[in-house]
Amino acid sequence: MPHVITEVTTEVLQAFADAWNRHDVDALMSFMTEDCVFEASAGPDACGTRYAGREVVRTGFAEVGDLPRCPLGQRAPFCSWG
Repeated sequence: MPHVITEVTTEVLQAFADAWNRHDVDALMSFMTEDCVFEASAGPDACGTRYAGREVVRTGFAEVGDLPRCPLGQRAPFCSWG
């Protein structure tokens, strides 16, 4: 079971953002509980893709991290050419 964060500080939020930007799935998972949910904005469902539970969320984070980068530095599908 991961360490439970009882207070969300700017340092905690920055650590999460840094892990996200590094695509560091292990670091991201250190913030997640067993019943965590990740709702990605992209995917086959009307509102993207919903990942529920630690192992499924881990897979979702890894999938997002594997998306190619566009020249603007963003991960596809968030980047498009006009």
